[in-house]
Amino acid sequence: MFNDIFDELNRVFNDVSNGVKEAQKRGRGFIAVDVRKDNDGYLVEAALPGVKKEDVSINYDQSVLTIEVKEHEVVNDSFIIKERMDNFYKREIDLPDADPSQIKAKMQDGILMISLPFAKKTTNVISID
Repeated sequence: MFNDIFDELNRVFNDVSNGVKEAQKRGRGFIAVDVRKDNDGYLVEAALPGVKKEDVSINYDQSVLTIEVKEHEVVNDSFIIKERMDNFYKREIDLPDADPSQIKAKMQDGILMISLPFAKKTTNVISID
């Protein structure tokens, strides 16, 4: 009888533990951003707590800003419990008219800040022959 109770408690504990692991995986797969637009361009702030800047890549192609994070698992045989894993996630945001050569990024206190100035609009004056 007691063995049945302990078996049931172990099963419940394992179910809860597995559920926590899955929730952690899903929660880390999303990059929360704030995007502002003014007369000069866009400012993107992305929350990346605990992420090293070496694990972040930023790309701007065809009006789409892409932020990718690849966190590497620490390899160590002395773990008693190992629940954190490699994580890869990305966020794509459509931001038209930015000048790719003027994009700047910095990371501070877990916040990635990306400035995307607008491309300068030039008018071509066409002479009539």
